[in-house]
Amino acid sequence: MPGVAASALATVIEYFPGASESDDSGYAELTLPLVAKSNGIFGVKQLDFQAAGRFDNIRELTTAPIDIIMEGLAGGGTATSPNLANGTLEPFTPGRTVYRATNGTVGIKYRPAEDVFFRASYSTAFVPPVYTQLLPPIAPGGRVQVSGAYPGVPTTSPWPYASVTDPLLNATYTIPDITGGNPNLKPETSRGFDWGVVFEPTFLSGLRVSLDYTKVTKRNDIIVPTLATLIASPASYPGRVTRGTPNPGATVGPIVLIDDTSINAPETITSSYNMEVDYVIKTASAGTWRFSALLGTSARKPRPTRCRARFQDADWDCPRFSPGRCKSH
Repeated sequence: MPGVAASALATVIEYFPGASESDDSGYAELTLPLVAKSNGIFGVKQLDFQAAGRFDNIRELTTAPIDIIMEGLAGGGTATSPNLANGTLEPFTPGRTVYRATNGTVGIKYRPAEDVFFRASYSTAFVPPVYTQLLPPIAPGGRVQVSGAYPGVPTTSPWPYASVTDPLLNATYTIPDITGGNPNLKPETSRGFDWGVVFEPTFLSGLRVSLDYTKVTKRNDIIVPTLATLIASPASYPGRVTRGTPNPGATVGPIVLIDDTSINAPETITSSYNMEVDYVIKTASAGTWRFSALLGTSARKPRPTRCRARFQDADWDCPRFSPGRCKSH
């Protein structure tokens, strides 16, 4: 405990009520070959349809705080952690949350000729917050600002202090910082669309060229914004940055409290194009050689587009010698 010498402790008792998470789920998948290679017609060598679905029933039990430590002192007194502002023990508060969701995927594969086929799919996904992310923040209490003082910023707080750089005041100082989970978090959800074309020429055995496009729209992404992000964009995170009264000669007040608990982010859209080339060469005397290369672009709103290209890897497998492998990124 802060301010208590180790030699003064006689007993330490930790209360941990625990937390749990359970998931009852069911999954089904169907693959339906509408047209097979053996009975293909002109323009349709192969046509496959695939569908899959999953149901989840998730139950989470949380308690706040996670634990309470009672320390018996040699002199007969006790100290409690978390030590709240009023100095009294906070009772455990249980929280039960139930999430139910059904998600799935549908896809199709179409081969118009022997050398090429097209593929496309649409899918949805669901990720609930884990119980640790749902725990409300608990103030440890009794924190004193030991450095980084700034006029107007409280020098004592129930919350720990963190150093920040304030661009509006062009100053660096320490402020109370609330950290922890958020019982109001929503599950993450997403929907994705993929399409692609694969070229496997019969006149050049071993070559495979694929081009794919992917777009994923994600909602309520669970994130913990950095202090710099919150301070730079307070309008995007309302209620997270609290400023005090402006000091004489200043137009804005200093930051007196910042809430850095978990939050659901706005919608994000990620899209990418990827082209991959694979080539396998089989020889009778020198073994099997495999080469692959990847070229792609990706974009995430509101972030800029990124491009990448690399010679992915090369494999060599010869029965007369030990297999070799080289990589370059």
